[in-house]
Amino acid sequence: MTAVTREALAVRIADLESRQRSIKEDFQLEAYRMLMRGDCLHDWAGEGNHRQCMRCGEIEYRDMSH
Repeated sequence: MTAVTREALAVRIADLESRQRSIKEDFQLEAYRMLMRGDCLHDWAGEGNHRQCMRCGEIEYRDMSH
């Protein structure tokens, strides 16, 4: 499997932005942009005062004072 780097994503984004795209390529471009931003479609798990995304590992703490 090929390693994906930020540099490779930047090159692919620049290529897609520089020309006419198909609908499939529009979706690819948005996916590449999401990867560059670090976006995650969180899959939260956990109870109590915190939960953790099962995809990226982000932890969110909740205010349980009310």
